[in-house]
Amino acid sequence: MTKKMEALSFQYSHEEGKSVWCHNLVTTHVVSDGQSYVFDFRPYYQSEYCKARRIPFKSKNDLAVEMIDAFPANDDERVYVLMDSWYTSEKVGNVCNRKGFHVIATIKTNRLICPSGIPIKINDFAEQYIRKSDLRSVTVEGQGVYWVYTYEGPVSEIENVRLLLSWKDDYTASSKPQVCLLCTDSSLDLVTIQRYYHIRWNIETGYRYFKELLGFDQYQLLSFTGIQRFWAVQFLTQNFLEFQRQDWMSDGTDLTLGDVVRRIREEFFGQIVVYVYQQALEKKPLIDILRHLKLPA
Repeated sequence: MTKKMEALSFQYSHEEGKSVWCHNLVTTHVVSDGQSYVFDFRPYYQSEYCKARRIPFKSKNDLAVEMIDAFPANDDERVYVLMDSWYTSEKVGNVCNRKGFHVIATIKTNRLICPSGIPIKINDFAEQYIRKSDLRSVTVEGQGVYWVYTYEGPVSEIENVRLLLSWKDDYTASSKPQVCLLCTDSSLDLVTIQRYYHIRWNIETGYRYFKELLGFDQYQLLSFTGIQRFWAVQFLTQNFLEFQRQDWMSDGTDLTLGDVVRRIREEFFGQIVVYVYQQALEKKPLIDILRHLKLPA
């Protein structure tokens, strides 16, 4: 079946630790006041696929730039773009700066910084020059304790940023930082930067619900047009579930998307039981009830 699907290619999967035969999407989510909604998505095609079909190749960073540029923020809104290290580039940073958005993102430890004007890789700097006495203990609610070193200045091609080199729970001498966070908003304190970046977890949990509850990766469509329509329906479904979650939490109840799906299924099943009971009281033939419910006899 997959051999006949359109637009498939081998893409590296961090979850699998190897290249897999699949489709690849670049997505954006909007999180505000505890609400998380899918905003946009773009399929990523490898250069060979684009060349064979004579369509312009766009890297994942190019697609991210398009979606950030298309986001309709108001002038009085303070927008933070949260990204993993794959998208932390000058190209993406420039479009955020042009839109007036701030960036909080992870960055790889092989990037160059310039303490005292001397270029050095982050991991080399951490191993050679950072000691525990240089670190600050930072407690982030719900995340634990971090040992943090703060650097301000250029990072590779990105200028004037704050960089947080973090070790979780404990620090080992001459070790590489476990997390490197880049932030372009110098007004934020260390706790707020880490707390804001943790909001990005909405994306990870969203995809888990997609796959486990909504069957996001279980399609067997051949036409790529049909596949993209399927994705659109799935994203709309996720946004509906988030809207319903917010409505049901108005009484103070804390719910996940999984809780919402289970509650909807239970309520729907209850409605079927009530319908069957009412039909039985009216002595309707069983075959008519099954036909109405589109169930085999």
